Amino acid sequence: MKTITRVTHWTAEQADEIYRLLDDLKLAVWQSYGEDIVKMHQEISCQERLAEEKGKMNDELPF
Repeated sequence: MKTITRVTHWTAEQADEIYRLLDDLKLAVWQSYGEDIVKMHQEISCQERLAEEKGKMNDELPF
């Protein structure tokens, strides 16, 4: 197992560069995978709704 260490204190300039890097990375990932990410979340929501509806249908009557 490898351990990655990170700097725990940055200058304001270093923090700004990291922030910009992460923003650029986020944009690049979204441009490449945005449609797939949206589709995945839609499928998850649909599965959750179906499971919820199935649970409601299987409720036993108290008598």
